[in-house]
This record gives sequence, C-alpha cells and structure tokens, in this order.
Amino acid sequence: MSAVVSAVIVGTREATEGDVLAMDELWDELRRHVGRVGPFGPPASAVAIRERLESLRTDPAHRVIVAEIDGVVVGLAVLSRMPVTPISDVETVQISFMHVRDDRRRRGVGRAIVSAAAGFASDVGCDYVSVGVFPGARESNRFFARLGFSPLVMRRAITTTALKRRLAGELQRAQRRRRLRRSH
Repeated sequence: MSAVVSAVIVGTREATEGDVLAMDELWDELRRHVGRVGPFGPPASAVAIRERLESLRTDPAHRVIVAEIDGVVVGLAVLSRMPVTPISDVETVQISFMHVRDDRRRRGVGRAIVSAAAGFASDVGCDYVSVGVFPGARESNRFFARLGFSPLVMRRAITTTALKRRLAGELQRAQRRRRLRRSH
C-alpha cells in the first residue's frame, strides 16, 4: 500500500502593510509561547507593528520577512544587518522575532525563513547569520542547533532603575563590611 503525500510549498517575501493583521496574530502567539518578555517582546498593537514595519521597510539594513503557504501568512521574522559587536568589523544578519504558526510547524516554514535570511546575508555581503532566541523557547533553540547555529553570547537585561537599586544596595553592604572589619 502506498500513501500519497502532498508537498507543501512554502514561499517567503518581504512583508507589506497588508500583512499587519497576520503579523499581529503571529506576534500574539509568539508572546504566549515565550512567556513574559516585557519590553523586549514584539510590538503590542497593530498600530505599532504598522509604524515599525514602515520604518524597517525604508531601511536597507533590515527586512521583515513573512512565510506563506497557499497565500496564507504562517510565519515571520525580522532580519537585521549589524556588526556582531559594536567594535567588530564582522557583520551578521540577525534573525529576530522568528515565529511559525503553531498549526503550520514541521512543514518547512522555519527552514524557508532561515533560507531567506541566508539570501539576505548574501545580498548584503555578510558571511554570518545569527539568531536571537528567547532562553525558554526550547523547541526553537533545538531547531537552530540542528541547523548548525552555535551559542555566541548570552544577553542578560535589567531595568536601569532596578540596576541602580541593586548597585546602591551592593555599595551599602560593602561599606558595612568595611566598617565591621575596622571595628574588630
């Protein structure tokens, strides 16, 4: 007995203003997957998405990519040409906010988006492609590892207010320790 398996054809293209509602839905799904990401997550409204999309579309260092199956947007990513570090001569195309609709996973959508990133990297003369993956996104981390992406850096973040509070607390504790040592 043989089974007929239909091939899924995934296409990628630059996002347009007409994709804003689909992108909003995908980013809502992404927010649910990665949990609380605070200000580091994707834009919270269709208006913000529209504004950012227009800004990115006019900047040659960025591309916003959507993936489609049968004309339906099922994935997205933001691609950015940037130096690996602020003082490095090495540039990379950074994939950010990549997400594939839950019901369209394991159909080549992620690979199509990564292929679009590799194409953009070639177009702009970058030898490297990197990706930002939320630490709790285990499936995404495994996907990129299988493609050969290796860890580069771990970025940690804190609000400026919280950092200042912590630093002040550390300073006060250090001063108390010095006073105690002197008194003994």
